[in-house]
Amino acid sequence: MKKYGLLKIAAAGIAFLFAGTLLFASSKPENTGIQVTGTGIVSIKPDTASIRLAVVTEDNEAAKAAAKNAELTDAVIKAVQKAGIAAEDTATRDYNLYRQSRYNSNTGTNEYRGYRVSNSLTVTVRDIAHTGKIIDAALQAGANELSDISFYARDTSAAYEQARKQAFLHAQNAAETLSTASGKKLGKALFIEEYQNHSAYRNSADYVLEERAMKMSSVSTPITPGETEVSVTLRVVFEFK
Repeated sequence: MKKYGLLKIAAAGIAFLFAGTLLFASSKPENTGIQVTGTGIVSIKPDTASIRLAVVTEDNEAAKAAAKNAELTDAVIKAVQKAGIAAEDTATRDYNLYRQSRYNSNTGTNEYRGYRVSNSLTVTVRDIAHTGKIIDAALQAGANELSDISFYARDTSAAYEQARKQAFLHAQNAAETLSTASGKKLGKALFIEEYQNHSAYRNSADYVLEERAMKMSSVSTPITPGETEVSVTLRVVFEFK
């Protein structure tokens, strides 16, 4: 009997602790009421371009390939700076030197094909209207690869503020629709979490550099930046009255 009584008391204690845990969890505001998400998207015009280009050289000797690359890269940097780019807006992103080889299926061996050097630069264009001119200046000076052009706005604070307001209204409208459908009245917001926001970059590098280099003219490369988007997503919990 005593053992049975002790077991009943222990079981009751465990049940009490379990119930207390559930009560505590349900008291969190994000686990009560109605939970919805809302997204706000604001389009703005970009004012800055980021160009990633490279100078690639090859030679049978590593030192000669590197020397050629250094000479052309220096010419490219000077050319874009002369076209209006500040020194601090040109930076080396990657530098690679490696021995090239190709597998010969007839002999079953790797054949030596000299050395390849690639110096990748990132150029920030703060006057976005001159993006095409900067690209042309780099090509004329010796750049022979262009992998990416990104457009963005330097100051997105006002756009983010507007997007956050839109996101909350979107969430509130969704909550009102759901509360009406369930026959309940919507109360105040109990919990708000911003778990996603980002700027969408618009890329535009869809022409062939080799063809552009052969057909250089007085007309700058046409570049259309379009618009960039600022997006904010909120998770909001509203109470039921």
